[in-house]
Amino acid sequence: MRRPGGPEVERHVLVDGNNLVHRAYYAYVQSRFAKGEPLLSGPDGYPTGVIFGSLSMLSNWLYSIPDITKISVFFDGYSKRRKTLDPKYKSNRESSDNNGLKLFDPSLTGVRFGKILRDGYSASCEIDVLAHILSLLGCDIYHDHNEEADDLIASFCRSHPDSVRVIVSADKDFFQLLVDPRVVCYIPGIDGDRFFDAERSTAYWTKYNKGNHPAVPPTHVRMFKTLCGDSSDCIQGVERLRKKVAINFCHHQSIDDLYSSGFPGMSASELIKVMAMRERIDLNYNLVGLDDSIDLKLCIKEAGRSEFSVATDIIKHDLCIMSVDVNPFKIGGVSAPGIPETIPMESWLLDLD
Repeated sequence: MRRPGGPEVERHVLVDGNNLVHRAYYAYVQSRFAKGEPLLSGPDGYPTGVIFGSLSMLSNWLYSIPDITKISVFFDGYSKRRKTLDPKYKSNRESSDNNGLKLFDPSLTGVRFGKILRDGYSASCEIDVLAHILSLLGCDIYHDHNEEADDLIASFCRSHPDSVRVIVSADKDFFQLLVDPRVVCYIPGIDGDRFFDAERSTAYWTKYNKGNHPAVPPTHVRMFKTLCGDSSDCIQGVERLRKKVAINFCHHQSIDDLYSSGFPGMSASELIKVMAMRERIDLNYNLVGLDDSIDLKLCIKEAGRSEFSVATDIIKHDLCIMSVDVNPFKIGGVSAPGIPETIPMESWLLDLD
């Protein structure tokens, strides 16, 4: 098959680091803790479940993405902008340290698991260890104390318009970025083809609510979540607003235009509530929208030359993790046994000029 975008086009893999860590935590820490099973750790007792899970899962996913030019990993900061707008934003999430990096501590003691690695790096917690290993494996690491990974990734997409950008995350907020035909989402944890463009993401919504959820194109995602809310982020939408009604107003590009429409088709009770919530709807629109104007030069830790042998020594000897495959982090490396070097993709990614 032809390569996506042609052989001359750069292909950047953009990993939502907190989404990755979240999945690793629940698969390799929380599930074991809930079953009363011993947690993964090295001989010195250092917890390794999140690190092992993150590295092994990401390694597996990378084998499915052909012709990678660069891998970048983005971690959440504090969400200063959104927290200033709404202090309740993401108030249901686990607590985080001052840098916004999650501290997964199933004992709930609040202990930070620091560690000095064999190359002299002093890591403050498990996520710091993971980020350092990824950097040694050649990944650029992006983190800003006051910014979320979503906005860092949006800023990367805006600043690299000529490349193919593959966003590795299950977060549907990134569907907003699929208005650019060179941006694609890779969604872990689903069966079949995990690559999503604008058309596939639009249809993806319809699997919810027993198949009765309306289709939501990328251009409508922001307004749809503005009206309907997002309980995962503690964003309050219009109570009991029918989604099949809400989708009819999501083509509006501003809140002023939205309210100028008169909301034809809404029931009397829906109209009363949406009119009473004008201030909250304004707030939601600002919370849901992605900020693509961040100067990434201020929050990047560039990998420099890859140090695979150092990374491998840390994984095996400092952490006593013996089964992580680092080959897919080698740009232009080999494919896993039984997996083709490239996988079939839809035509939307094959012939980008």
